[in-house]
Amino acid sequence: MHRDGSTVGIVSERDVTRALADDADPDAVWSANIMTEERVTAEADEADEADEAILRVALRMLDERIRHVAIVEDDDIIEVVSSRDVFRVFAEDALENW
Repeated sequence: MHRDGSTVGIVSERDVTRALADDADPDAVWSANIMTEERVTAEADEADEADEAILRVALRMLDERIRHVAIVEDDDIIEVVSSRDVFRVFAEDALENW
């Protein structure tokens, strides 16, 4: 995040793992040096509880080969949806309809 409050990137588990695999010193490396600047986002109204919206987010994750999507509202990140969150919705839906 910039000092003006704007978001400039996201540090994911994958970013940290890559940095450590490249022998980064966790006591010395800054998050800005390993963060992913190009965020994949979905508007808050796209990420509601509707099955279709969850499916769109899931397909976006698959297309982009990512595990997290930032949910934004008025250019502010309000939530981060993980592939685990999406999987839970699909699993619960499958159990209800089994």
